[in-house]
Amino acid sequence: MKNISLFTGFLALLVLISNVHAAFDPLLIAVNGSSGPDCASQFATTWPMWNFSSIQAAVNNASTGYTIYICRNGTNTYQENVYVNVSVNIYGNQSINVNISPVNQDIPIFNLTVDKVNITNLTFNGSISGAAFSAGVHLRGANYSNIYNNTFFGNTYHVYLFNASNNSISNNTLFRSGTRN
Repeated sequence: MKNISLFTGFLALLVLISNVHAAFDPLLIAVNGSSGPDCASQFATTWPMWNFSSIQAAVNNASTGYTIYICRNGTNTYQENVYVNVSVNIYGNQSINVNISPVNQDIPIFNLTVDKVNITNLTFNGSISGAAFSAGVHLRGANYSNIYNNTFFGNTYHVYLFNASNNSISNNTLFRSGTRN
């Protein structure tokens, strides 16, 4: 009898822990860079959130439906190649000031391989190696995504679609393209 009540108590504790974790699971993830202000702290009273210094770390910790809010990185540019493999919303707080350049110019700055990703208010620049997939944003087999109100400059391809359909690419600014646009 004692074993049954211990087991029942253990199960109740597991259910309680999982419910507490679910209650604090954030829908908003902030990326504050290395020198930027905590611009997303204004949301902390409304939603629990996590803060990361890199976009990739935020994507790696996100679940489907989360919003990743990228704050301006001081006067610096985020230097990243980001692999997006979860359906999220990625939003820059100021389009002209949230700059992202690649670490490796031979691969896309953002590589989307999953459906239903929304990218808004970011500036992609410097993916100009001339490699086949050198792009600001590459949608590879990604469908039903929105690329809206971004700035692309100095990329071989600004937005590159491969086996991708039903995507919306609108209200973006494209200039100073590379050799293959």
